[in-house]
Parts: sequence; structure tokens; C-alpha cells
Amino acid sequence: MLQVIFNLPGSESYIKMATTDGLVVDSVHVGFNRAAMMVRKGNPKAIPQDLGAMKNSDYYVVIGNPDSGSIGKETKKILTSAGIFDDALVNAREMTTDSKRLVDVLKNGEADLVINWHATATWSANMDHVDTMAIDKKYATSKRLVLGLLASTKYPAIARKFMTYASSDQGRKIFDRYGLYRVEQ
Repeated sequence: MLQVIFNLPGSESYIKMATTDGLVVDSVHVGFNRAAMMVRKGNPKAIPQDLGAMKNSDYYVVIGNPDSGSIGKETKKILTSAGIFDDALVNAREMTTDSKRLVDVLKNGEADLVINWHATATWSANMDHVDTMAIDKKYATSKRLVLGLLASTKYPAIARKFMTYASSDQGRKIFDRYGLYRVEQ
């Protein structure tokens, strides 16, 4: 039986809460991620690399729910900072819970534009279906990714060895291959 021994959420705040609650007993920094605008592969609607596209009714926009997941919270921060959250919310035709669904609506041709974590576009299951467009750093800042060791693990010594490797330069190079930056972007 597979046992979960780590937590790698999209936001460090979840690790901090889990540590406070006693669910995580140790953590290490493994890289950075940033939110990006994401479109179907090849950008068939020629959507511009501009946050204003999120409020354009010509595009089928889906956003993450700001009350349920890290990408939803990050999307709200980005769009609020750009002064367009309310307009984008009115224009959104769906609000979803997580980054997986945000990729799926693009892969299934159900949406034209989302904001999602950049790293999800680099995964082999997604890379042939989506493209990303960077969001200006004044709106979308790099987020630390922290790997948390769950208190419930039966194999803490093995888990700590993995954590040491994951947070090493060699381990961060592997994370980098999967879209999680080694250094702040």
C-alpha cells in the first residue's frame, strides 16, 4: 500500500498552517513557481499576452476559486493588483477548485484562457495541449515551494533523506526540469 509522506502545495502558507496544526513536522524549500496565463496549444484564438484578456467576453475564461485553492487565491491577488478582478470574475464562465481542472478545461477545448501555475504546463501529460504566457512580475511574483514531511509517515528517516536530496542543487535541477524554478524568477 502506498503511503503519503509529503505535502507539496502550491503555496507555502499551507505548509505553515499544517505545521501549526501538527500535521507537518519538517519542511524544506525546493524551488519556486509563478502563475501564468494559459491557453490551448498554439493559441488558436490569438489571445494577447495581456491580463486585460481575462475580462474580454470574446474569450471563454475559467478561473480558480479564490476560496478553495492556491491558484485561485493567487489569481485573485494578481487580478486585484491589476485592478480587474471584478471584471474578470463577471466575465468568467466557470470557477473551479484547482489547477488540475484549469488544465483540463483547456485540454478538453472547454475554455480559451485561464491563469494557472506555470509548472503544470511543463508536465508531460499537459505540454502538448497548453501554452503559457508570462504575467508581468509586478502582478505575478515567484512563490516559494516547500516540501513538508507529514507527521503521519511511518518512514521518517527515508523521508528526510529524500528531503535532503530534493532541496540539494541536484534535486532542484530535477524540479527545474518540471517547471519549478531553482531560483526566483
